[in-house]
Amino acid sequence: MGETFSLTYRRRGVALMYFSTTAFFVLFLIGEYGSWSAFLVLSVLISAAAGIGSFYMSIVKPGIWKIYRAKSENMDEREKGVVLDSVRLSYTIFGVISLLLIFGTVLSVRYNILTLTHRGHFSLGLSLIMFLDFLVAVLPSSIISWTEKIVEN
Repeated sequence: MGETFSLTYRRRGVALMYFSTTAFFVLFLIGEYGSWSAFLVLSVLISAAAGIGSFYMSIVKPGIWKIYRAKSENMDEREKGVVLDSVRLSYTIFGVISLLLIFGTVLSVRYNILTLTHRGHFSLGLSLIMFLDFLVAVLPSSIISWTEKIVEN
């Protein structure tokens, strides 16, 4: 019998993963639009490490990543339903977040707020694309980790 990961444990890990990932992007943009300091670089690296570690502890280690990435012929009916429900909900959440970010970006460009760094490259756009890519990759498995009562590895 494998190790059992409690719902509270996994929820804390998922919350920490999203908090530290958001902190990573915010701190990165502060460095790009302001100035980089040793403390800011260290903070970005710590938030990235916390995000990766919490992803591993709340999604990979409990085996949720394996369940979500498995082929449908290798799943039972319950697992297929769980994955389908998580994908359905994640598309809804992703759509809302995408629309809000696009709306914010359009307003930012329209009113010349945070559009270009002093170096002339589009750090905000790059960060938004990276954040949305992150959401596409981990949101369904995060939903499974957040909602499933019992997960055994």
